[in-house]
Amino acid sequence: MATVDLTQSSSPSVARRNPLARIGTYAVLAIGLAVTLVPFIWILMTSLKPASEIVRIPPTFFPEQWSLNSYQTIFNDPKVPLAR
Repeated sequence: MATVDLTQSSSPSVARRNPLARIGTYAVLAIGLAVTLVPFIWILMTSLKPASEIVRIPPTFFPEQWSLNSYQTIFNDPKVPLAR
């Protein structure tokens, strides 16, 4: 009968070796996620603002006045060629 010798790795896994490296990795991933998602959230929030609030200086992240007029215009205006 053949026997197989298993050698155990002498170095521990990265997670066990350095917990600060793991925290740093998650921090970098969280920052990357925020950098990726913030523009999409900004687009969504801007689409829910009235036109006067979109061009206001300084800009606001959350709408002071919520409006669905942009979506109404897209779907009801014949000048907007949306799936027509």
